[in-house]
Amino acid sequence: FFVSFFWDKKMQSFSLLFFIVSAISYCDAFTRTDFPEHFLFGAATSAYQWEGAAHEDGRTPSVWDTFSHSDDRGNGDIACDGYHKYKEDV
Repeated sequence: FFVSFFWDKKMQSFSLLFFIVSAISYCDAFTRTDFPEHFLFGAATSAYQWEGAAHEDGRTPSVWDTFSHSDDRGNGDIACDGYHKYKEDV
């Protein structure tokens, strides 16, 4: 049993490493010239992820704050914490 378990873990680690190296190699193959001339890259986040601070300075929880709240910290109460870190982002 121990040998089987050890071998499974070893193969899982190898498979994960192979996947990561393959993904990095594939991603490095793209450059800006691979996209059309006027192609725009973008990024986004949702207000729920960015804001946080649902109970500070008179802000009340949104529907999503209430729906997704859990006591095990598996929620967005802090998330990106843009409410407190906006000066670092600007």
